[in-house]
Amino acid sequence: MVYCWGVSPMLGVSQFVLRVTDTQGRKRRDMAAVDPILTLKDESSCPICLDYLDDPVLTACGHNFCRSCLAQTWSDLESDFSCPQCLAVSSKRIILSNRPLRNVVELAKQLNIKKATKELLCEKHEESLKLFCQEDQEPVCVVCDRSRDHRSHTVYPIEEAVQECRDWLQDCLISLNKKLQLILETKLKEDKAYKFTMGELRNQREKILVAFEELEKIMEQEKQHILKHVETQKKEHLRMIRMKVTGMLKEQSIVQKLITEIEEKCKQQNIELLKDVHSVMDRYYEVNNHKPDIKYLVRGNTLECFKTQHAYIKDKIKTVKEYFRKELEFSRFRGFKVPIVLDPDTVHPTLVVSKDWRHIRGTDSVQILPGRSKRFITICAVVGSEGFSSGRYYWEVELHHKGEMWAVGVMTESVIRKGRIVWTPQQGIWSISANSNQYKAFGESVFILNPRDEPHKVRVYLDYDEGRVSMYNADTMELLIMFSHYTFIGKLFPFFFLSAGGEMSLV
Repeated sequence: MVYCWGVSPMLGVSQFVLRVTDTQGRKRRDMAAVDPILTLKDESSCPICLDYLDDPVLTACGHNFCRSCLAQTWSDLESDFSCPQCLAVSSKRIILSNRPLRNVVELAKQLNIKKATKELLCEKHEESLKLFCQEDQEPVCVVCDRSRDHRSHTVYPIEEAVQECRDWLQDCLISLNKKLQLILETKLKEDKAYKFTMGELRNQREKILVAFEELEKIMEQEKQHILKHVETQKKEHLRMIRMKVTGMLKEQSIVQKLITEIEEKCKQQNIELLKDVHSVMDRYYEVNNHKPDIKYLVRGNTLECFKTQHAYIKDKIKTVKEYFRKELEFSRFRGFKVPIVLDPDTVHPTLVVSKDWRHIRGTDSVQILPGRSKRFITICAVVGSEGFSSGRYYWEVELHHKGEMWAVGVMTESVIRKGRIVWTPQQGIWSISANSNQYKAFGESVFILNPRDEPHKVRVYLDYDEGRVSMYNADTMELLIMFSHYTFIGKLFPFFFLSAGGEMSLV
């Protein structure tokens, strides 16, 4: 293939178009100022094929194109018809025949032919410029072709060069217009997606606000209910206290009166003293044998109700906080779950894997498996078939029977499979393990873990870009261990270890 105008196969379309457009544009602007024929030719040319307009049509935005060129450009469109020149978008295919311009185009052709006849002459030999030199990228005459300057050059008819260049430019324009259309369609889809997403976010925000308003109402109702109950209890206890105090004041008055009477009796003479002494003694025994009911006041039972209500409120607050903590933890992982399938070429011979490669069972027997460089030989382990080199992911492992020991986590591809393996981040393994219900994690040192609840399902969360690996109790979302501030190199793979008697599956 011949690449005219100095266009090599490696020259990018944009470079070529920029060079041609910039050079021709400057020349045409300079020449148009003194040459109205060139201006007329420009106005009579199609922006798509760069040739004279053939059956010119007018778009809604006022630009003219060949009918066939515009039809080909819009052939794949059903809506959003964009102008190839100004990119204005129209919802309908509006094409109007421009008959007056067709006559102007014919006139421009005739004028240009006459002008071209005068111009296409070699300045040196005054011969017609009928040939094109590929090396020098210039039109030449037959005499130039035989001259020493062009004798060894590739020369061919100028019509072929022009047609080849036009064809190539036409292909470029078609390709670029399709690319532009694709960009516009993609942008339109992105705009729609953006509007949809923003609408969904607004809806979710409104739902969250409504939910919290409902929660506030419930909390306010609960608060008023508890305060009302406390107020009722307070009034009841105050009534009881007042009643007790009133009774004691009455009893105090009786005792005080009896004391005064006895004191007066003591001052009487002998005979007079003995008169009615039995009556005084009876009242004394009656008053003295009556014990005042001060038990309620001394023990302070009034506060017990308030303490109970306070403990109830604290328990409710703790429940709500725990609920929101779990919800926030769950929301962090939303959209990052990945299905994990085990890699058959890495399975240790004592591990039995299900047909779907998602269930593992540890045994004491050794299977005969094909030799693979990736297969674990020294530890009863297997890894996932897919590795991760960027992004955020999580997967869950359900522990059916734990056996003597199990471990889950991630590891680098470079971890050795046949020698002594050290389970540390420095050696490329980030994991949590359990042995006889003692939970451990290996970092710079060994961490003994004390989970609140025994995990039956473990969630492994990998944030590759942030250099973080976390393990959670998937049922309670309790964080078991977090490895952070690491710089990962290469792919990380899901890692699983299981001793004999153990059984686990990927959820």
